[in-house]
Amino acid sequence: TPFSIIFLVISGFSNFALVLFLFHLFTRYLTALVVKVKYLKEKGGLGYFCLLPITDLIIFFIWCWGLFKNKITWRGNTFYLVRGGKLVKDGSASL
Repeated sequence: TPFSIIFLVISGFSNFALVLFLFHLFTRYLTALVVKVKYLKEKGGLGYFCLLPITDLIIFFIWCWGLFKNKITWRGNTFYLVRGGKLVKDGSASL
């Protein structure tokens, strides 16, 4: 969703960008509906489907924020990402 919004704005809200954006939203909602009904076995209304673009934007910003950090906390343990792509547990000598 963030990239389709960026493309929509950069293109000056052209017809092509608008069609692409609407197609993206359609496929995003359809995918969410299939996952909800087929895999999660949830029946019932659409619930919070109107919030999908907002959650997509929030998740995108969290992902971008993670590009600039090297600290990971997982299940109460702290790890650091060091050169070479290795994860080192907090307190290790090889920081």
